[in-house]
Amino acid sequence: MAQSSTASTPTTPSFSIVDELAIEVDRSTIYELGWQSWSPSGIYNAAGLSPRPRRELWQTMAFRPERPLAATGFQSEGMLGVDPGNGAPMTIYAMAGPTPTIPTIRAVLQDNQLTITSTDPIEVTTWPSAANLEEAVAGWTEQFATRCMQRPLRTLSPTWCSWYCYWFNVTAEDVLRASRHLYEREIPADVIQIDDGWQRSIGDWQDSERFGSLEKVVKELQDQGRSVGIWLAPFLVGHKSQLFKDHPDWLVPDRSAGFNWNQELSILDTTRPEALHSMTSTLSSLRDLGIQYFKLDFLYAGAITGTRHRPIHENDAYREALSAFRSAIGEDSIVVGCGAPLIPSIGLVDAMRISPDVSPTWEPPLADISQPGGRASVLGTRARRALQGRWWTNDPDCLLLRPEIEHRDLIAASVEAAHGLNCLSDPPDQLDAWGVETAQRLMTNSSTSPAVPAPPVAIG
Repeated sequence: MAQSSTASTPTTPSFSIVDELAIEVDRSTIYELGWQSWSPSGIYNAAGLSPRPRRELWQTMAFRPERPLAATGFQSEGMLGVDPGNGAPMTIYAMAGPTPTIPTIRAVLQDNQLTITSTDPIEVTTWPSAANLEEAVAGWTEQFATRCMQRPLRTLSPTWCSWYCYWFNVTAEDVLRASRHLYEREIPADVIQIDDGWQRSIGDWQDSERFGSLEKVVKELQDQGRSVGIWLAPFLVGHKSQLFKDHPDWLVPDRSAGFNWNQELSILDTTRPEALHSMTSTLSSLRDLGIQYFKLDFLYAGAITGTRHRPIHENDAYREALSAFRSAIGEDSIVVGCGAPLIPSIGLVDAMRISPDVSPTWEPPLADISQPGGRASVLGTRARRALQGRWWTNDPDCLLLRPEIEHRDLIAASVEAAHGLNCLSDPPDQLDAWGVETAQRLMTNSSTSPAVPAPPVAIG
């Protein structure tokens, strides 16, 4: 019998006062770190209000599902930074080290006093030598990385991705044609990454008849001298999938990962041995085809609170599963996380998306900057540049350079300033002279160095 899912019910945990800080209201700023790749992050005036989800669904799919945001003030996950604006040092309120419980930290202004509260014990550190709040955040980020299980940073090759070209309708021939055109236009892309649309269904990770033979396209790309990447969402089980019909007992009961692909989404319970074995076998099979670059998306689902087969904290369950996925594909493979809880992913990915999806259009739906849009991607990339070269290589999402892309120059400038993963997602034959020249210039190996402050980008 099919299992029904309900939304992950937001709850209001208990908060304890950590600090009460006198500030200069007009000059004080707050750094807020969002939960996952797509969650808004940024530096805001202390008298303001950080972004809230514009739809209930987006609380699950782009914010921390079980932690609704307060009506006023700021809410950050794992760390929160304050510049008092009165000459006092920058202050960072944050978890001390790796632990499955990630504190939610709030800052609320009353008159000229900022009250900091947290769901869990946190450290309070001042950064008197930091010239600004971003510098203090970068210092904490580096310090925190030394306390976590780090992965050696790896240089990542320039990549081409099928998503923003062909969307769900990508075919094997589309991918091969794009690879040929990249050569013809002398655009460097060592990796060809096949994105969403190749699979039979969300949860059924085999090549579809519509797409064509994955084995054949991998071999042809390798014959062209390319490395091959693949997209999948390992924790999602769509209600239209065969897996959902055959194995309802493999799902986290009564929990939803949201709605997409015109269907409800359930969560694979990777603490159930059969379910984990099924996914790791799938990943091993893809590796056996010769794929060595894995974009693992919608990873937030693996850390949603729920009753799993084995009693375990959801963030521990997430890390255990992601570690098993890495073992299945080999330590020499590249893992790019996306839609992923940030702090629980440290040490388990080579690159991490640090913004919402870019888009051919500039404004995201309902002006919600957790949703796809050029402006949302630029804002997210700017807000998390302190993570670059410290926790992983930042993925600012793809370069979109064809003429119809709104504000393509700002997207290009944002990706260039990120010093992270460089990935193009245009049909190469649709680029004009500016697009070709920009792609040739920006498609380089990723940097493993921490990002340096970049000049502000006008984003309207």
